Amino acid sequence: MLYDTTDLNLPDPRSKKLYYETVVIITRLLKILLTIIVCFFALPAKNQISRAITPVLTSDPSDFGGRVNCLFQDKTGFIWIGKETGLFRYDGYQLKTFHYNNSDTSSIGNDNIQCIAEDAKGTLWIGTKGGGLNRYNRKFSNFTRYNHNESNPASIAYNEVFTLLPDSIGNLWIGTDGGGLDYFDINKGRFIHFKQDDSGLISNKILAILPDKKGNLWLGTWDGGLHFMDIKTKKIIHIGRNNKEVFGNRKAGTINIFKIAEQKPGTLLLATWGQGLVSYNTINETFKERISKSIANFRDVKIDESNNAWVASSSGLFFLPFKSDHYSPVTDNSGLFDNASALLFDRTSTLWLGSEDGSVGKINSFKKKFNSFPETELSGNVITSIATDYKTEELLAGFKNKLAVINSTTLNSEILTGPYTDLVSAIFLGDQILTASSDGLALLNSKKKKFTKINLDSSLSGRQIWTIYPDSDSSFWVGALGVAYYLVKQGIGLKIARILPTGQKNGLTHSHYPACFLKDKNGNLWIGTFGGGLNMLSKDQKFVYFEHHENNTSSISDNFVECLLEDSKGNIWIGTHNGLDCYNATANTIKHYNLSAGLQNNWIASIEEDLHGNIWVSTHDGISCIKKNGTTFNYDTDDGLPSNYFLPRASSKLRNGQLWFGSNRGLVLFHPDSIQVNPFLPEIVITDFSINNQSIQPGNLSPLATNIELCNSITLNKEQSSFSFQFVALNYFNAKKNKYKYILKGYDKQWHLAGTNRKAEYSNVPPGKYIFSVIAANNDGIWSSKEKSISVIITGLSSKKLIAAIILLPIIVVVILLILRKYRKKKLLIIEETEPGIKKLSPPTYLEVNPSEIITDSPEQAFLQKLLKAVEENLSDSEFGVDELCYKICISRSQLYRKIHAITGLSVTEFIKEVRLKRAAQFLKQKPDNISEIAYNVGFNDPKYFSKCFKQKFGMSPARYITDHEQLLPPE
Repeated sequence: MLYDTTDLNLPDPRSKKLYYETVVIITRLLKILLTIIVCFFALPAKNQISRAITPVLTSDPSDFGGRVNCLFQDKTGFIWIGKETGLFRYDGYQLKTFHYNNSDTSSIGNDNIQCIAEDAKGTLWIGTKGGGLNRYNRKFSNFTRYNHNESNPASIAYNEVFTLLPDSIGNLWIGTDGGGLDYFDINKGRFIHFKQDDSGLISNKILAILPDKKGNLWLGTWDGGLHFMDIKTKKIIHIGRNNKEVFGNRKAGTINIFKIAEQKPGTLLLATWGQGLVSYNTINETFKERISKSIANFRDVKIDESNNAWVASSSGLFFLPFKSDHYSPVTDNSGLFDNASALLFDRTSTLWLGSEDGSVGKINSFKKKFNSFPETELSGNVITSIATDYKTEELLAGFKNKLAVINSTTLNSEILTGPYTDLVSAIFLGDQILTASSDGLALLNSKKKKFTKINLDSSLSGRQIWTIYPDSDSSFWVGALGVAYYLVKQGIGLKIARILPTGQKNGLTHSHYPACFLKDKNGNLWIGTFGGGLNMLSKDQKFVYFEHHENNTSSISDNFVECLLEDSKGNIWIGTHNGLDCYNATANTIKHYNLSAGLQNNWIASIEEDLHGNIWVSTHDGISCIKKNGTTFNYDTDDGLPSNYFLPRASSKLRNGQLWFGSNRGLVLFHPDSIQVNPFLPEIVITDFSINNQSIQPGNLSPLATNIELCNSITLNKEQSSFSFQFVALNYFNAKKNKYKYILKGYDKQWHLAGTNRKAEYSNVPPGKYIFSVIAANNDGIWSSKEKSISVIITGLSSKKLIAAIILLPIIVVVILLILRKYRKKKLLIIEETEPGIKKLSPPTYLEVNPSEIITDSPEQAFLQKLLKAVEENLSDSEFGVDELCYKICISRSQLYRKIHAITGLSVTEFIKEVRLKRAAQFLKQKPDNISEIAYNVGFNDPKYFSKCFKQKFGMSPARYITDHEQLLPPE
């Protein structure tokens, strides 16, 4: 569309390639020039957007290349990506790919995907360039195609589908790139056409459709401008007036509109190709240029929850605030989105962005507010030390051989060069600043901004200095190779007041060097060492030692101690190379925090406590926060940190609670209150099912009747008893931190804590009925209570049941034969009694008396007595029914029914229920205090059902029956 070489008469392919390369270079140079113009002339600095685009999926020409034409999120939560090279579904971890297959009519109709939409029933529709309209069948993960047919006027008008809009009743409006506007009646399977010649359309290229509140349609066209359709009359009006202020001499009706969005009621934003970003006031019918066509060509525009506009263009992403004409480019450090082509706001208001080269990125709506230090000489360097002057709120940050003095309020900094090659530590010492490097100490004269080397005696010179720690305004400790020194200010110099060598009896334990110091509120001095554990020098100058011992959980985690902190409760926090420890001096106990307890990493670099008593630690793999309730949260570069690697003891806290940490890529500063927990709970989907490590797809010979994502039940045979499920939580903020629990109910005794693993595997599960369930937590560890479950039935006998059946079968056969032989004569006798002439007794006759009171004066009474006795003996057995009664009195079902019905007029089931209810009535007269217990005693499993049956029989509830018969109860 942009470059046409047909008239250039290029002699060979190499010349054509050179031409294209030249065009690309010129285009990029123009983009850079335009960006510079925008930044220096058009945009106020305060409107610059600091929220950078984070790449999620980068272009891969082998399979994931090509321009991103559309982005879509379905109701389940999957992100769909339509490209020139295929359709892709993203779940936060991996892509599922759909490509055109010439030999498979159930594949998608074309790889050039133009648009995606979902109707009210959850059906996904895909528009392609050349492959018509496609319906995605979720049940089998395939497609149904709707293509133009010259011989069928009810078929789709054109095979290039550019935009789709499902209406409120489940049908589709379809914008084609050459066939006009179509309306698809899904139930009838026919398309109704609105074309240029007969509908009021100026162009048959419909690129955008936007409904208003009444369901009317705004139509954006290529070379036809803006149109309006009255949904009731189906009349289309062309919005075309001259507006020289915006379009020069070109008519507004001929502009090229890619997308339409409504920024506020009555104001449409039109993303155009060649005429800039234009707004249209539907009330006074006027156009206005919002971003100049000289800046970029525009492909897409979306409106956020605050009514701000985000615009994808050939010069990147732009931000246009609501009620403002000051637009801003959005930071793109990756350079992947210099040519933006598609936008999407998902259900969490995260903005997804597609580019011309095929990359996909996003700007999280919920972002941890970790801030990097502004761009100065300090930025991006390895920060080896941080210190704070709590009087002035100034900070010191050491890097290389330099020291930055920072105003914590304005963030203005002054960079000073020290006298040594590497600066490892810096502290405020009264009104002076002391720095340390591996080669020596230096004092900074704050007024003269000049460093002075400190010359000490030979005992300190030559020893590699590791750290310094202020003890007071005039004294400090130095950790050096094999020794700790205590120095005090003396005049304009320093004096060594005490030396503590390592490895001496009743002194510091043997180690490489003292690495960190801490003076607690009680005046005790804690000294962490590299290799010698933790030493505590009490006020009475006695040493107490804390060392790591294997298999002793009450010892510290490691003998390499990197940092120390005393919290507001007096606990001592110990950062080691193998975890974090909390020592409670009152209880003399140590609590351990490590990877298994939820920390990001076991190598602890620095420790700080926030104003709420939560502990923050920097590590060699991000930052962790241990809340007062013991919950741990972890943060890394995906949460906004500039790096995951942090330096030892490079941290500080300001009076206002702001925390500073030093990393190998600069400073991180944040207030803990701004680091909020992600409130969005993810939807979980089972994405794959495997048997014996083979992924199973639905089909005639498959145990899956449908796609596993939609499946509710699976039936397997014994040979299929080794299987696995794969699942995913659709949380895109930081998907690699999503966590999972799963259980096979009926098989597992408890939930499996799977961590970030998304697969559950089972082997040789015995036959039975089970339910597989999985739940998920988002990136901040907030668990959803909603389970995703699927029933699993494994047919066949288990080994235990099979063995039992083999043993018991001969015994059962013998018993049955004996019973049949014993009761053969009785059965014959009963059969003889079923001859005609049996007298029918009314139901009240046999139910008014107990079985023991019946006088046998006829064969009918004798048979009735036998029935009553059988029921009475099994009264509390809720499973006792027709078959059990036949067995008890040795008679067939048909004979039993005929005989009981002839005598009582009841069915067998009704007869048994009558006996149960009559006996219940007797019990209620004698023991009225527990209706539920009586229900169970007469064979009812459900007290509510018992009450219903009792009321039907006696015309009153059991409770009312008790009240009416209270006078008959014996006195207490």
